[in-house]
Amino acid sequence: MDFASHIIKFFQDGGVFMYPIFAVMVLGLAIAIERSAFLTARRAKPRDLERLSDLVAKGDLTMAQKVAEESKTAVGRVFVAACRVHAPARRAATSRWRWKRA
Repeated sequence: MDFASHIIKFFQDGGVFMYPIFAVMVLGLAIAIERSAFLTARRAKPRDLERLSDLVAKGDLTMAQKVAEESKTAVGRVFVAACRVHAPARRAATSRWRWKRA
């Protein structure tokens, strides 16, 4: 008995319960393939990460945020979200620093 006929016989022996199991398996496989393709397409490129880290090291957070927004990757979205959360605190600290210097 070859492999295909063995699978068909196994499916027939399972009865009516095999159809929902097969449908769920096909759906899960389709979702796994789609997610894999999506995440592969949106993977962060090393040169973008290097450019982003260089800008942060220089202190140019405005340009770093623009680069992160353009990258459309998960790392970029997290960086932009962090900048948005901390921007008011950064502005307040900068204004206090300028006030103390005066």
